[in-house]
Amino acid sequence: VLFWNQVLESWTEVRKTEILGNDIRTFFPELENGKYADSIRSIFHGHAQATLAKRIDTLFPCSLPGGAKRFLHIEARSVPPLNGEGNRALLTLQDMTEAQNESRQRARAEDALHSSQEELKRLSTKDELSGLFNKRGYAAKLPLEIKLARENNWDLSLLILDVDHFKQFNDTYGHEVGDVVLRELGSFLRSNIRQEDIACRYGGEEFSVILPAT
Repeated sequence: VLFWNQVLESWTEVRKTEILGNDIRTFFPELENGKYADSIRSIFHGHAQATLAKRIDTLFPCSLPGGAKRFLHIEARSVPPLNGEGNRALLTLQDMTEAQNESRQRARAEDALHSSQEELKRLSTKDELSGLFNKRGYAAKLPLEIKLARENNWDLSLLILDVDHFKQFNDTYGHEVGDVVLRELGSFLRSNIRQEDIACRYGGEEFSVILPAT
């Protein structure tokens, strides 16, 4: 290393008195690995220019001597020999850690937003009490299954269930106990239908099961 400016001193915590005259790979051992090492060697063999990282998702991950993790963009240029000296290289380092972190944060935020949207979509078609599809889900699923049955020329059955005297039951034992009945009925239906069947609660005590190919 022949030159090391104050900016590099600041964010690497490597003083120029330490690195000048020494092999840069001693301080940045990752430069010895894989494509980075090949690119570094190439500029000492007459290549006009080598860029080690062109896009933010292929930045060079670097462990600094103090243990900090950084992401660098490195541009390397060969420098003609001077006074009979061997080939030299000019390495320009740009610290892209904040940009990389911001990119990752955006990606995480987008993933979280997508998950939230999917969860809202699921909740909008699910009945929280019974765990079955609600009226909205029923209205969306039934026309689709009818269409598939017609296109594939297969049977389609629709099972309708109604809890008899449910209002009287609620008036006698209370709505909390009535909710237990609805919850247990939903659990019973989920446990006793096929994977392709679709169980729904489309009213207070009214249930339906769509039975494709039946």
